[in-house]
Amino acid sequence: GRTVHVLGDPVLTGPVARCAGAEGAEVRRITPDQVAELARAVPDRGRPEGCVAVVWCLDSPVPEGLWDTADRLPDRRIAWLRSHREGSHSWIEPLAAAPGDVTSRHVRLRRLAATPAHRELAAYWAGHRTPDTGPHPTEASAALIAALLTADLIAWAEAEAEAEAEAEAAGGVRRQPAGLPPRRRLRRIDLRDLTFTEHPVLPVPDVAPLPVPAPVGTRAGESAAEARA
Repeated sequence: GRTVHVLGDPVLTGPVARCAGAEGAEVRRITPDQVAELARAVPDRGRPEGCVAVVWCLDSPVPEGLWDTADRLPDRRIAWLRSHREGSHSWIEPLAAAPGDVTSRHVRLRRLAATPAHRELAAYWAGHRTPDTGPHPTEASAALIAALLTADLIAWAEAEAEAEAEAEAAGGVRRQPAGLPPRRRLRRIDLRDLTFTEHPVLPVPDVAPLPVPAPVGTRAGESAAEARA
């Protein structure tokens, strides 16, 4: 009963479309411009929430700003799932389905904060990197990535259905699951031996803007207008 929009590199989108379709999803191809339209669209009040997902798969690092618009999909209650490759590792980021979930921006900030080589990693993402020598996904590794992405979609669909049933039984109140949910999980897949690891990741809260610096010569407690007077 879910609609899954798929886009990205065919080596990955093909297996994802087959896996999701085999599990009963209505799979549709979509373009980046159509993703932007979904992110801007007013939610359809006649359609139940939690029915639409977007899966974006890249066989490369994520170009700067490519996923910024798609990061707004959870604000529209559209599930947002993505994967990309950096050298010999593919990354599957947590599915985001509601405001406050982990977006691609959050993952980038957390990864930069977790490594002492943050300057090098930021430069790599910005395109200052050596030529890509792979390895690119094989049929086996693409199937593994597709299976993991589809498992996340299934977990999302089942959680939405359970939450709706619990909310109806409890008079509209949803209970929060205990422990770390799958929507807080980052996966890294080694394409050389098809092993993968899981890492918890949390959203990054918004930070208040820094105050505007006072003009030179302004005394403490004195406003800029008073200084000019």
